[in-house]
Amino acid sequence: MKITGKTKSQLVEELRHVRKKIAEFEEEKAKGSEVEAELSQNYKKLTEIMEDIAHIINQVVEMRDPYLIGHQQRVSKLATAIAQEMKLDRNKI
Repeated sequence: MKITGKTKSQLVEELRHVRKKIAEFEEEKAKGSEVEAELSQNYKKLTEIMEDIAHIINQVVEMRDPYLIGHQQRVSKLATAIAQEMKLDRNKI
């Protein structure tokens, strides 16, 4: 921004313009935060639904074949322990 040769009214007008842009930026930033919070909630809900589905499938398999009772959970625990030992990200585990 070039200051030399500008009148006081021109500088005031530029300052108003800058303030307006800052306000617009802050408004967009707030909207982004709201969207991010909603996305986080939806991700949590989706994760819970996926876990519920896996649990239901496990129950159906165990009802169909009694020899498999507990097998799915033991495999899950073992896979989780291996993933933790590999220091994988919690989301991947």
